[in-house]
Amino acid sequence: MLAVAENGNASYQTLTLYVTVPASLVIFLVAAVARTAGLASFARVVALGLAFGAVSTAGLELVRNVGFYEFNSMPGQLPELMGVLVTNRIMLGPTIGSDIVGWALHVWNGALFGVTFALLAGGFPRRKSHWYGAALGLGFGLVIGTGFLASPVSRATGAGIFGSVIGAKYVITVYLAHAVFGSVLGALVHRFGSGFAPVWELALRLLPRRHHLARA
Repeated sequence: MLAVAENGNASYQTLTLYVTVPASLVIFLVAAVARTAGLASFARVVALGLAFGAVSTAGLELVRNVGFYEFNSMPGQLPELMGVLVTNRIMLGPTIGSDIVGWALHVWNGALFGVTFALLAGGFPRRKSHWYGAALGLGFGLVIGTGFLASPVSRATGAGIFGSVIGAKYVITVYLAHAVFGSVLGALVHRFGSGFAPVWELALRLLPRRHHLARA
């Protein structure tokens, strides 16, 4: 949502209230309905994705803060920026309240990425070490990192697209942070969600049945 806001399409506050919050409620509603309908495994993988996405965000923040405080490779605190934007305090500066809101949104974004990965990957590949899950997560994290570097959000932080203002140290920190995020997420999802088939695998299973029904 922050990337959309930085393109000037709508304020971050508006997008959070009318897109992020309703979408989050829909996720909980779908998970609750799935559990009620006997699809407990689907509800479980959503819960795992949310939890492990939030946990993996802590790993991302560890790397990002090392870069920020030790190597001056980050221009500022992104959660703080998110907080002042969503509370409409961009001209007034942060408060404890805006910081709490910003960090909550930042962790929630990580949780939503966790759900996305859990649904796409699940326990794939089957009967493999959890390191395979970490490798898949690593790729997922690097894709997110590339999207971040190429997005207007990177420009809004003052670093520029792909760190054009700060330089290579910014790009390295972003990629390392998202690599940790993805690897931890992948390992955890594969370890605890190994019994869940990813959504694309479920879709492939339905194809022969649909073909058979069409012939019948």
